[in-house]
Amino acid sequence: MRGKLILVVMGVLFFGLMAADVHAFCVYNQTDIPIHVFQTSGDGGLFNRFVAVIEPNGKSCCHWSDKGCNTSGKRDGIVGFAISPYGGRFQEFMEKICDNFQIQAGGWLTVEGSNGNYRCVRHDY
Repeated sequence: MRGKLILVVMGVLFFGLMAADVHAFCVYNQTDIPIHVFQTSGDGGLFNRFVAVIEPNGKSCCHWSDKGCNTSGKRDGIVGFAISPYGGRFQEFMEKICDNFQIQAGGWLTVEGSNGNYRCVRHDY
């Protein structure tokens, strides 16, 4: 009986953690380089916005109802990003993979590619 209870609890935790991203916009790095992500629109201002350095095969997320990341607070609100290779020495300000790339706050964005051939792909919820 105790074994079954542990399995049920583990299942609930597993699916609860999997569902967490369903309610957040996420940026997934499916490239061979680290990327710098800087929110350019739909944010809460200069000191309250989504900024991240994401390693290859990593991700970073913000809940769509967080008004620091999505001022509208709506799932279909529009948020924009500038995405650059991250290599230090201000490379992220000089070289862009995509600039002011917009997605729905309830959706997600993948950055894909390799060997200098990168692109951003929008996925709506």
